[in-house]
Amino acid sequence: YQVIAIDQLAHGKSKGKRTNIIDFVNVMKLVLEKFKTIEGVIAHSMGGVATLLALREETSIKNFVCISAPTLSDKILNSFKQRIKASDKVISNIKDYVQNRYEVDFKDFFLPAFQEELPKIDTLIIHDTDDSDVSIEDAKVFNKLLPHSELLITEKLGHTRILRNEKVIISTVSFLTKKNLN
Repeated sequence: YQVIAIDQLAHGKSKGKRTNIIDFVNVMKLVLEKFKTIEGVIAHSMGGVATLLALREETSIKNFVCISAPTLSDKILNSFKQRIKASDKVISNIKDYVQNRYEVDFKDFFLPAFQEELPKIDTLIIHDTDDSDVSIEDAKVFNKLLPHSELLITEKLGHTRILRNEKVIISTVSFLTKKNLN
């Protein structure tokens, strides 16, 4: 096996200061095109959303671990609104911008809008109850929408510390390796 790690645009060590979900999806599509059979993908936050969006067109992934990904468009916008203390007008402008720029309704970037288009992929959803960026409710809805998914809920790890947690790492490796050994 070969491990491929991606720092999405404007994340980690990659270049740039700004990015968006379209950029994320395009990078995922390039990876999925280059590597025809992928045993597993581990994605965090918007990377999880991008992977799901890319999977509508590509089915080479056998297993998916999705950590702290938003599922509900209104919840993510409300969280963003609270974080930056924005008005309803700002949120409305964001929705309008997405509609005008990409000719897609903002909510269409999130799982409830396209779940029927997804291939059946075994999925482990991992989310923390204390995630201040993405509500635990998102993970519960995600789990309900994908009948071939499992949900692991953690506590007191938040949105990013969850990635370094030993239990999360062991659960992720266990999920991916047990699926590949069968």
